Amino acid sequence: MAEGFGHFTANDVKASFDRLRAPETKSPFAGAISMLQEVQVVDDYTAKFILNQPYAAFPHLLTNYRDGPIVNVKAVQQFGKD
Repeated sequence: MAEGFGHFTANDVKASFDRLRAPETKSPFAGAISMLQEVQVVDDYTAKFILNQPYAAFPHLLTNYRDGPIVNVKAVQQFGKD
């Protein structure tokens, strides 16, 4: 549970990666996940990553926090995009 923001869900995962990839975010790490085509929410606790090309090291990118953490959508809405 994200403190004060409810359960952490697949929607948070999708929103975090959508935010990282969005041009207006200007994330310096967007290029590191350029092979990510989209994130689909399968159910509350399952996210499916769709790549536009095979990339065997992609799971490693998910464990490397330099690319940006997965954040709670409600926290971003409350505290702002930065």
